[in-house]
Amino acid sequence: GLPPLGQLIFNHPDRERNGDLSLRFNEEVLKRGLIIFSVFYPSYSHSEADIAEALKAMSEAIEVMRAEGLFDC
Repeated sequence: GLPPLGQLIFNHPDRERNGDLSLRFNEEVLKRGLIIFSVFYPSYSHSEADIAEALKAMSEAIEVMRAEGLFDC
């Protein structure tokens, strides 16, 4: 198959937190109806609306995490 077009990784200065950040991000996007893994496979079956919805869910998840101070050093 084709390679993924994106990969999400966290690169916190405290490397031990990266796994927890990834799990929390997955939890937050799942609350918004999006199931992801660390790689993304957009395809022609995804409409522009699908992609916009996924980006919105990911953006909201990051904002929730930021508001909770999860990215603070």
